[in-house]
Parts: sequence; structure tokens; C-alpha cells
Amino acid sequence: MDLLVSLEEIGLDKDRFSSRFFCNKESTNNKVLNELINKFHIKTGIMPSMAFSKNIKGIAFSLETKNTLFTEIVLYSLKKIKNILVEDTSYDANKKRLAEAFIAKLLTGDGSIESRKRYTNSIDVRIKIVDSNKESLKQYNQILTNLGFNGYIYGIETMAYCNIKKLLYLHKISAFKNTKNWDKLINIIRFMNYNSDISI
Repeated sequence: MDLLVSLEEIGLDKDRFSSRFFCNKESTNNKVLNELINKFHIKTGIMPSMAFSKNIKGIAFSLETKNTLFTEIVLYSLKKIKNILVEDTSYDANKKRLAEAFIAKLLTGDGSIESRKRYTNSIDVRIKIVDSNKESLKQYNQILTNLGFNGYIYGIETMAYCNIKKLLYLHKISAFKNTKNWDKLINIIRFMNYNSDISI
């Protein structure tokens, strides 16, 4: 609601927006879903449509607009943020929080985590981000490097191997939150550090 109020203050009427709720139909309680939709409609005045996916944990929603000016502002802002985080390789506390939030959301939307068992009783774990734009991949790889990951680019992916310290760090910044990769992250942490008290 605060977002809609802020957008209206810069001249974007809420009538220009549409919304969509996303959920896993197999694991969502219809009564709870309908209550959330009604509350959202009452508070915002926008009736959301529905979309179902097996890759979603819980319930998420999107806010969409076809306003060209707003789209340009968002795209310019993202480009500006990426450039700042790439050019400055030594982050102060504020830039580090910005970089962590950026990477966390990027991994949640376009990333994945995978593990491979070694011959010994241990596993290799790596995260990866997929993007067909080579320049964007270089930027994402640099931001990961600035945050202490040893990233590398292969094809349309930027990847980084993670030890237990890095996995706990990813959990701390909420990378992969509300996706199946979040469960995978926690299960891998539990496997590598059975004393961990992390819960889903």
C-alpha cells in the first residue's frame, strides 16, 4: 500500500496498475488465498488475477504497469545501481547492504543453487545466475566478487562455489527466499553443518 501511495505522489494513478497473485495450487489453502485477495482488493482498490506455478513456495504477488515513463525510471535506476556496485569494489556499510539486497533478489529471481557429491562424504555446492546478456553477466560476476565470492563466467551463466560460510551468508541475506531453492539452501547447510539450528 505504501508503494502505491508513493507512486501516486509522483503522478502514477493506481488505475494504471494491475496485480497478479502467484501460488502453488497444490499446497495453497483456497480459503486463506481468497481472504488475502479480498484484503488486497479492499486496501488497494485493485482486484488481482491468479497465476499458478509448482516452483513457488507460499504466495507472492506482482504489481504491473504499462506506463512507459515509470518503466524507464525503473530501468535507469537498476542500471545506475549496477554501475555503482560494479565500479566501486570496496563497499562501505551502506553500499554493502545495497549489494547484498541486489544479489539476494537477483538469485531469488534468476539464480539457482546446486550440489554434487564427491567421492568422499562431502559435496560441492555452487550458485549460478543465468542471463543471455554478456555485459550483465560480467556485472553480476563483479558484484559477487566484491562480496567475497570467487565467481566465474561460463556460457550464459555466472557461477561461484560456496563453502559453509558462504551458504550461511546467503541465508542471512535471504537469497532464494520463498522459492524451492530456499529449501535446497537450508538442506545443504544442514548436511554440511548438522549442528546448525537454521529452520525453514
